Amino acid sequence: MASYYPALQWTPHTPVLVASFVVCTALTFAGWRYRNQSAAFPFTVMMLGCALYTGTVIVEFSVVGLESTLFWARLQYLGWVVITPAAFVFVLSYTGRNRWVTLKLFAALAVVPVVTLLLVFSPLASDLIFQNPRMVDNGGIAYLAYDAGPWYVADGLYNNVVIALGFVLLVRTYFRTTIGQRDQVGVLVIGLLPYVTLVPFYYHVGPAVFDFGTPYEIEPFLFTFTGSIFAWALYKYQFLESVPVPFELLLEATPNGIFAVDNESRITEFNRTACEYLDMTEPIIGQPLATLSEPAERVDAIIADEREPELRIGNDVYHVSASQLTDSQGVEHGRMVVIQDVTERVQYDRLLERHNEQLETLNQMLRHDIRNDTMVALGWSEVLAELVEETPLEEETVPLLDYIDTSIRHITDLTKIASELSQPLERPGDDWNRSIPLQQVLKQEVEKAAEAFPDAVFTLEDPPDIEVTADRALASAVSNVLRNAVLHNDKEIPRVDISVDVDGDRVSVRIADNGPGIPPEMRERIFERGVKGKQSGGTGLGLHLVQTFMTWYDGSIEVEDNDPTGTVFTIELPVVE
Repeated sequence: MASYYPALQWTPHTPVLVASFVVCTALTFAGWRYRNQSAAFPFTVMMLGCALYTGTVIVEFSVVGLESTLFWARLQYLGWVVITPAAFVFVLSYTGRNRWVTLKLFAALAVVPVVTLLLVFSPLASDLIFQNPRMVDNGGIAYLAYDAGPWYVADGLYNNVVIALGFVLLVRTYFRTTIGQRDQVGVLVIGLLPYVTLVPFYYHVGPAVFDFGTPYEIEPFLFTFTGSIFAWALYKYQFLESVPVPFELLLEATPNGIFAVDNESRITEFNRTACEYLDMTEPIIGQPLATLSEPAERVDAIIADEREPELRIGNDVYHVSASQLTDSQGVEHGRMVVIQDVTERVQYDRLLERHNEQLETLNQMLRHDIRNDTMVALGWSEVLAELVEETPLEEETVPLLDYIDTSIRHITDLTKIASELSQPLERPGDDWNRSIPLQQVLKQEVEKAAEAFPDAVFTLEDPPDIEVTADRALASAVSNVLRNAVLHNDKEIPRVDISVDVDGDRVSVRIADNGPGIPPEMRERIFERGVKGKQSGGTGLGLHLVQTFMTWYDGSIEVEDNDPTGTVFTIELPVVE
């Protein structure tokens, strides 16, 4: 039995078509990998349609017989009819318009493709698309030629209109999305641009410009360009995972009121929060700000630098800031105004101010009343010890007086620490810029320590005259370390040596003693709250307090062994330039 195999031919267009088929097929598989993303499925269907369409065009160009060529020309419509609807749904999903993707939309988009398929494969009505099909010779290569039927034109117009509509939505998203997403949207715009410009021009406006004597359609060749652009966007921006955020969504999502005015103080843009804060109602765009409401009039005065930037409306407090809107050419387009509700912050500041006043009162009470009373009690206990000295009661009362003396001194230490903790300090923040002379602090605290401990020896190397990032609590920290160096010293003559080293923008204060040192098991925990040595009569709060202060100042305190005996505490602080 004889079998018929249609003759095959190689055309100059085949390499480009093969490249287009490969790119579209690769993008089909790439899109399927992201199938869980909303825009990935229509993108995959679109690229599958492009691959099917291009693959059948390759076969159409390769076969020679009229019947076989016409068969593949009809078959390519299986891919063709899904490209445009899938592309439109992809644009809707990609630009965040998923609410538009409904069954009604699918039904509307499917009308023309379904009719096209019925006509293409109907032997009685196919001439509505292909009229007078024939094979023509061009340079020894056979091509299928036909006249466009009325539905061929209708189908083309449908595809042009739907693609143009999707293109407009994509361009609109480009101008309305954020700067961070604009690059990837722009790449997709470039990829679709030929379909909105070249295709209609090729079929309807100036077909003679593209008349190369060869009857072929332009779309398969454009797929190579568009597919390459989409492949680059997928590699560079992962656009199937990242949906552009409309700029108006950012405006509405912020808790602040935001609006823009032109150089004549007329509203050009706004969000709903600004309307709520300023009690403004539509119409707003193009209206002078001062005419919209009484609060808006006050904001207009603030923008004109006629009032303070704090706006009070009823019990609420708002901070108003304005910045100039200037483009890359230096042209001023008005101002952007931000209205921030600072009511809670103002209330907190007032509460904090009252709290500081209470702390100041408590500090004065601790430093004056309680400490004075404890010192009086300590003095009377010493008088009482002298009265019972060398009396029959001495043996029984001396231990009791020692207990009283120890307790009173413990209370004195506690009030000193409580006084330091209750100082109304301003905890450092981003704008915290307090400074204090290091030389002055060290000299004063060494002098105080020498007076308090006359049996100890204190040496201070000439400290540099520099400012460090700290406040008055630094003196308490230094005093605490100096006091510990003597109180926990077992030598007959305690010795404390203080030296200073500056290294760039940091300064180290080294406080070394000749005491017994700190056991290794205690060294890592010595700065924890309540940790103290077995023989210590303190509270275990002093060094914890010192470390807390150092943390506030962006500094540190470290401990190590001294040579041959003793301990070295090193306080490190930032130097103020």
